[in-house]
Amino acid sequence: MPEVSIIMPSYNHGAYIGAAIESVIAQSFDDWELLVIDNASQDNSQALVQQFQARDQRIQALFNPRNLQTARAINQGFDQARGRYLMILTSDDIIPPKRLEHQVAAIQTPGNENKVIVGQWVDIDSQGRILNNPCSGPSWQGYELKRHGDIFESLALAAVTYISMQTLLFTREHLTDIRFDERFPLITNEYKFALDLASRFQFHATEEIVFVHRIHGDNQTCHWDSKQEFHEKAVVGRELLGQYGHRLSEAAQKRQLELVLCDALQRQDMAHVRTYFLKQLALDPSLLEQTFEHCRRRPDGPIRFSFPLLEGVRNYTLAQMRITLEDLEAVLSLESN
Repeated sequence: MPEVSIIMPSYNHGAYIGAAIESVIAQSFDDWELLVIDNASQDNSQALVQQFQARDQRIQALFNPRNLQTARAINQGFDQARGRYLMILTSDDIIPPKRLEHQVAAIQTPGNENKVIVGQWVDIDSQGRILNNPCSGPSWQGYELKRHGDIFESLALAAVTYISMQTLLFTREHLTDIRFDERFPLITNEYKFALDLASRFQFHATEEIVFVHRIHGDNQTCHWDSKQEFHEKAVVGRELLGQYGHRLSEAAQKRQLELVLCDALQRQDMAHVRTYFLKQLALDPSLLEQTFEHCRRRPDGPIRFSFPLLEGVRNYTLAQMRITLEDLEAVLSLESN
């Protein structure tokens, strides 16, 4: 059995997949298998993969008859993987020659056996020029980007995909009840995968660059609908609050409530607006006091939310949000108790 299984989802990356596979073959650590899961590419990707298979028996491929999307392809790779350790590399990116050697050594260090190993990454353009990576530093928009130890709270607070799936090395045991959530495309799924791992396991971070992300204009992430992504993050946020709310700090709960509430307001989903605004009031006495004062002065006036995420979104009255004075008094009663 190979020590490491490398899962490579592939779709129409004929211009780059050769370099991606060559970067695996060039590894100083050679006890690996590469599982290419191709989602019915229409270019020369499949032919290139077959050429590499003929050269190296460690390379295996599954050619799906239709595009099942990246999350499903990765899960197929998880199911077929035979290795003790697993990692993900998409077909348009590359890894440095000592990536496997160093990360395998890190996970085999006493005390790290049950931890997820995570490294840094660098973005490059189609010409190989290094690009600014806002999520590579210690913070983003005032939020700490923690990568070492228990990072669950940090992920919930930042609510951004600062842990790339391609920087991770993990064991088969880490995947006992974790998979990529096939409801979502790649960006949201990558965030949720990191959250799911962090909810159960500690992380061990190294400062070395472990993969190079090529931004070439035809990445899946370059064709994303930001509003749809925001809604998907809100869906994850609702589930996060429901399943793990007891583990989150008040600040992290407020952060997730803000995301969920903003999405509901943007979508005019008043049932969720009511639910999550009342939850937010329960966590924020000053906001509760302001809302009571608003009711006394302008009971029919719109509530003005100060969230930056709501710029350009109309304001609603409490009646439109299906919130009554009795609802506010119930929240105040809970707070008093």
